[in-house]
Amino acid sequence: MKQLPDNEVHVWLTEASSINDNIISEVYPSLLTADELKKVNQFRTLELKRNALVARVLIRTVLSKYYPIAARDWCFSVEKNGKPILAEHTVPLVFNISHSESFIACVVGRTGELGIDIEQM
Repeated sequence: MKQLPDNEVHVWLTEASSINDNIISEVYPSLLTADELKKVNQFRTLELKRNALVARVLIRTVLSKYYPIAARDWCFSVEKNGKPILAEHTVPLVFNISHSESFIACVVGRTGELGIDIEQM
């Protein structure tokens, strides 16, 4: 497991369009819940579906690098503003995610409110 001191945040960045199509179609869906897959499939274009799928998988896999829960076993809630949060409040992690076109960034820390914003130029 990766070490994450209380006074640090780690930023993870990926580009959805650079991920192998076979991994996207064969592996990634197995990491999401049925509700998450339903939301992903509501996007109108394949590119938006791909970006949403990669974003959800990025959150799950990054969190699993810092805490011993398998990527597919994380449970999320949604705040009033639509921001995803961990449903299990005893896990000592916080995160935030941002995306711009096919770029997706995730920040993770131990405490506090985190925010990240990316913009493709």
